[in-house]
Amino acid sequence: MHDALCLDMEGTLVRFSYVFHRDGHPDLPVDDLQAAWLERHGRMTLVELLADLGAGEPARLAEEIVMRQAQGIEPFPDTLATLAELRRRGYRLALVSNVSTPGGEYAEALDRIGVGPLLDAMVFSHDVGARKPDPRIFAEALERLRTSPERAAHVGDLLKSDVKGAKAAGMYAVHVDRGPNPEETGGPEPDLTVRSLAELLEHFP
Repeated sequence: MHDALCLDMEGTLVRFSYVFHRDGHPDLPVDDLQAAWLERHGRMTLVELLADLGAGEPARLAEEIVMRQAQGIEPFPDTLATLAELRRRGYRLALVSNVSTPGGEYAEALDRIGVGPLLDAMVFSHDVGARKPDPRIFAEALERLRTSPERAAHVGDLLKSDVKGAKAAGMYAVHVDRGPNPEETGGPEPDLTVRSLAELLEHFP
């Protein structure tokens, strides 16, 4: 029986309106930064990607991008109600997210849109020194939630980081499949697939 859920941020709880295109940010070294990241299979942090592309001051540029991205964050339509109901049912909830800069900007943005107050913990990869699918980031979340892997589930939209990492950590892996994703070209099988966050309520009574 589960008593806690970890949840991914982008693509699971929220989406970002900011697009990584040069026409919106003239300092970008390529026309489409998202496409460049996908070409590298999403294995780099934003700072590493910018440095690899030859950007001047990649750390500063990454911070600017993150700030704009955080300003354009918005929850999916079912996010707030689903989190509130899961909390009402007694589940402890933690965010587990891969980010390339300190998590403070994202934490403030999540608080602003109402997601933060519904979470018991927020764990950002930059702050703990481990990125999904590394089991260490999940271990940090489980410690903050005061639970064990077999009593926790992780919910995310990416097979290669969310599902793979959750399984490596010994957790129940839930894949949120909101539609075609160009990054998803194979990966481990999840324990459960849902088409929306609200569908979680059918499986976590």
